[in-house]
Amino acid sequence: MASFEEAAGSWFQAKVDEINRKNFAALRDNMKDGEEITQTFIATRGTEKSGKQGRVDTGAMLDAVDSDAKLVGKDEAIGRFGWLKKTPFYAKYQEPGTQYIAPMYALSDAAEIVRIQLIKDINDSVRDA
Repeated sequence: MASFEEAAGSWFQAKVDEINRKNFAALRDNMKDGEEITQTFIATRGTEKSGKQGRVDTGAMLDAVDSDAKLVGKDEAIGRFGWLKKTPFYAKYQEPGTQYIAPMYALSDAAEIVRIQLIKDINDSVRDA
């Protein structure tokens, strides 16, 4: 029969593993959401000068948005979204804007939305463990 300390340790480790699984799932899902939100903002945030609904001409900036999440250790993960593999040269001007181009803030606004949701999801997984 296991001692109380062994049983408590096993129970605690199972809770930690459950939290880690749920947190990684939340990270992965939120990074995918960030990708989709960024794409929506690109497609819907036009400029006054262009008169278009969004900032889609060739679709390169929109299509280049990607996301990923990966485990880098037992208790550590990294998630990101944006222009990860290829960045159209003009994205660095469209996002923050210039003297002549109104800022798009697609990535930065999506990041703020995702940050808030990810914190909520992580808090929920810890509370519900």
